Amino acid sequence: MAKSRARSGSANENESVDLNQLSAWQLPFEAIETLLLTAEEPRLRLLFGDDYEELRALAQQSQRTVRGSGPRVLLIPGILGSTIGIPGNWLTRDTIWFDPASLIQGNITKLKLATNGTSKLTSLDVVPVVHAYLFLRLKMKGFQVEYYHYDWRQSLVTLGRQLAKFIRDQKQPISVVAQHGGTGDSGRPEGRCSKRGEGCDGGDAQSRVICIGRGPAGNQQQCGHG
Repeated sequence: MAKSRARSGSANENESVDLNQLSAWQLPFEAIETLLLTAEEPRLRLLFGDDYEELRALAQQSQRTVRGSGPRVLLIPGILGSTIGIPGNWLTRDTIWFDPASLIQGNITKLKLATNGTSKLTSLDVVPVVHAYLFLRLKMKGFQVEYYHYDWRQSLVTLGRQLAKFIRDQKQPISVVAQHGGTGDSGRPEGRCSKRGEGCDGGDAQSRVICIGRGPAGNQQQCGHG
């Protein structure tokens, strides 16, 4: 299942979670965004390496931006860019992909889907080390940014239909920024979107689609529609 602005557990449950019990790879992106505003966070310095100070500066600048004033943007990570695991609140959820400690323990085998395509696991969040920079840059520019994580183990047809339905259900215009490889080969979500992406199979919620990254032939590219 794909979700926008991934949140596991209720807000009250998450507020009571001691984030010090979580490793850098287990931290939800929402918590990472908050921790980037602290004076110093060794886990994030280890996670982001040389980019840590720049991300902290971006987080602080985005805090000074008037929230809710700009256009809505939906960020879609590429394949493998969403975390997979057992849902729960921030403390009880079990992240398998991408948590190096869990993978070293051999839990990667749990990612295999059943023969009928089902699984007890689902997408939980985005992999922050890959996507934090773009998220914070867009927020700093005044955009209302949301993440759309998804279970990349499912077929592109299934994922495309889920994304098309999500976009179609939006009551306000929303632009899509997708890492190439996380959508169809055209760089647009599967589901018969038009060139301007008018609602994907109906409606008029989507205003623009932009794909970034490597194209089908492996060449670095940027493409936009709308």
